Amino acid sequence: MSNAAYPEAELQLLEQIVSEPRFRSIAVVDRFAWQEIAVLSGSYLTFALSSYLYLVGLLPYAVTFVLSGVALYAVFTPLHDATHRSASSDRRVNDWIGNLACFLLVPGFSTALYRYLHLEHHRYTGKKGMDPDEPFVSAWPAARVLVWCCPDILWVIWYFRHRNERPARERAGYWMGLSFAVTWHAVWLLSPYAWEFFLLWMVPQRLGLGLVVYLFAYLQHPDGVEQQAHPFQATRLIRGGSVMRHLFLGQSEHLMHHLFPSIPFYRYHHAWLAGGSSIAERGAAWQWPFTTPRQPTLPADNSADSILKARVSDVRQVGSDVIAYELAPCSAETFPVAEAGAHIDLHLEGGMVRQYSLCGDPADRTRYRIAVKREANGRGGSKRVHDSILQGDIVEIGQPRNLFALVPSASRYVLIAGGIGVTPLMAMAYVLKARGARFTMHVCARSHAAMPFHDELQQVGFAAHVRTHLDDGDPRQRFGAHALPAWEDGAVIYLCGPRPFMEWVIAEARSLGWPDDAIRTESFVTSWTDQAVDRPFDLILARSGRTLHVAAGQSALDVLHANRVAVAASCTQGLCGACVTGVCSGAIDHRDRFLSEREKAAGNKMALCVSRACGERIVLDL
Repeated sequence: MSNAAYPEAELQLLEQIVSEPRFRSIAVVDRFAWQEIAVLSGSYLTFALSSYLYLVGLLPYAVTFVLSGVALYAVFTPLHDATHRSASSDRRVNDWIGNLACFLLVPGFSTALYRYLHLEHHRYTGKKGMDPDEPFVSAWPAARVLVWCCPDILWVIWYFRHRNERPARERAGYWMGLSFAVTWHAVWLLSPYAWEFFLLWMVPQRLGLGLVVYLFAYLQHPDGVEQQAHPFQATRLIRGGSVMRHLFLGQSEHLMHHLFPSIPFYRYHHAWLAGGSSIAERGAAWQWPFTTPRQPTLPADNSADSILKARVSDVRQVGSDVIAYELAPCSAETFPVAEAGAHIDLHLEGGMVRQYSLCGDPADRTRYRIAVKREANGRGGSKRVHDSILQGDIVEIGQPRNLFALVPSASRYVLIAGGIGVTPLMAMAYVLKARGARFTMHVCARSHAAMPFHDELQQVGFAAHVRTHLDDGDPRQRFGAHALPAWEDGAVIYLCGPRPFMEWVIAEARSLGWPDDAIRTESFVTSWTDQAVDRPFDLILARSGRTLHVAAGQSALDVLHANRVAVAASCTQGLCGACVTGVCSGAIDHRDRFLSEREKAAGNKMALCVSRACGERIVLDL
């Protein structure tokens, strides 16, 4: 069964990071990545050369042992990426890279077989009895080294215990691989070169596997901390900066891999730069290498205290399809502090939850203000707000959360809004004006009527900093690169709006020399919690002709796994793309954050863990 969703705050932050346009380039996998090829070929070369130099008497065995063991450890990295299909965008090339890595590290294993074992680790990190790698963390100290050096044996046993849950073709591959491994060892150990085989491969192999387990499992994962409950604490970050990052082949930031498994190892650091600061603020666990691992401090479960009652004190039309709702506290004189850029959850009937940015002055805690745009093609949340919430109503809201915080001391702020994206930037403008900061606010819309808060923006205290850009106005005032300043050290852009608009603005900013880390974005994020609108549908497997029924409370992934259809899965949150599968026909209700808008519009693939059918059936390319 697929995992339950991450805690709401963590899931929302991850959805926000994945939705940022600059993050998409990090997840793009090359067909032939030189980093993967370099590590794979370098591992083979180091192993072969060190063995040869020992045989001809030019290298002491101790040096050969260490070099070969490190080479075998290093070759795990391309295998690891291949299991997530991030070694190459071409699936055949990807699996060949993994198979070659397997042959050096664990002959008899294949990319496909290890993919199942490793992705089970991702799905159930820290969960006893379900995570194949959990024994490497919880092993009795006296037996720990033995366990670390024999992961392949434990993996073989683990698969055997779960073999009846797996497809017949995969089980056949397992038995063939096991037969090959036994034959491989028997042939060498019965040959005249048995001693050399033992010294030059079997012993370094145990060192290499031990390093893999120590550095990837024991050091990285705290005992008993499950990713499902604590995604930011279930994988540690390794201290030591760029030195450790290079020594560990990127694995010092292995947390980013567990959160975004489709990213190749040489981009973990880029992912950290894109979203790590926000994740670090949520209590990410750090660890110095080669020291006794410490248990992380887990966040308290205060969800019951996070719901606030608020009275709708004012309802006002602020755009052709936008209504602003002013909220007043019911049980106190003031609301909790909300920093500029923060948002709240609005709880609606039927379990529906929607997130809206606070667009009032953060200094005024006697009221919160949100603005809701009616989305004709949305999933019903905005329509329900517009049609059912009236002045005087009592509503439930969540504590303010901030995924779009202001940098405290930038040299210059450029705020750019597209349509309803103006809401978090208005709160920022209030704060920047109060600080006396240097800033300009650009607000773009199709027309005067479509621009939220158009009249208010001409009258507020920061009106002198506001520049409006209308598509139907004078062409000279339309937004473009000419409206942006050239980048200067310490300057920052805050950008919010529809994704195509943001992608275009980012391209314009890059053309003026703005670096990606100076461009902060927030997309419109929807949390997929509306199970009340789930409908049952049928899955038809095109290659076999089988029809499987998906009930309202099930995911397509759950049903496929229950029927022994081998579909890879990792995060099961719609974030990583591991379970994305081709679709032959049928309309798709896309609920993932992995596929681009263009890919979703094409309608030829879906993330099986969260997405559903719009109609009665979906035909999968399986």
